[in-house]
Amino acid sequence: MTQAPTSRYALLATVALIAGCASSGPVGPARPVHTPSEAGHLTLLRDGSLVGLWAPMRVRLDQDDLFRLGRNQQVSLQLDPGDYLLEYSIGFNNCSRVIHLKPRQVFRLRLLPNCMMYEE
Repeated sequence: MTQAPTSRYALLATVALIAGCASSGPVGPARPVHTPSEAGHLTLLRDGSLVGLWAPMRVRLDQDDLFRLGRNQQVSLQLDPGDYLLEYSIGFNNCSRVIHLKPRQVFRLRLLPNCMMYEE
């Protein structure tokens, strides 16, 4: 009977560890904008799919780690016009796409775990 409390503590410690690893938010510095009057806006939205429920979606731009997104979370970036390599992963799929951002363009992209990306 003394093992039951120990098992509960082990379970709580495991849950806390997993929750800490699954946190979302910025993981790298913000990209500098050199011409704010010409900058475009890129908004990335992680789909609410149950696939990868406990794992954050890791988002990279031009091979720089930027964000970890949880389900139904989004992030908006202000970027200089140009071409960017967008990459994201939940751990089992590595997805990528080149984005051409025009001056003052507002570009929204919904990201799915199966590498489907929908412009909105």
